[in-house]
Amino acid sequence: MAPYLKRERALFDSCDLKPQADEIWSFVVSKENRQWVWIALDIATRQVLDFYVGDRSASSAQELWRRMPQVYRDHETFYTDGLAAYKTVLLVISANVNTDFAHRL
Repeated sequence: MAPYLKRERALFDSCDLKPQADEIWSFVVSKENRQWVWIALDIATRQVLDFYVGDRSASSAQELWRRMPQVYRDHETFYTDGLAAYKTVLLVISANVNTDFAHRL
């Protein structure tokens, strides 16, 4: 690993990361055409980590997870609302699903 990447990684490791994911729906043209916006953010900084537009399935949760920065994917606690899609995707990847949060998007 390049020295600057080691320094960057050490900086992130020393931070108090609080990744959270949630999903909201909207529609396009008609209410029958629901689209789910999946969003991941750091609740400590309110920084949007990534987002994905798709259906409300485990494959959409997986795509959001794949797009997030590695340092957050490596974090041991991940805050969600407990949707089954998160549980099936995140636990398989060895992240903990924690539904005890008071922060909302």
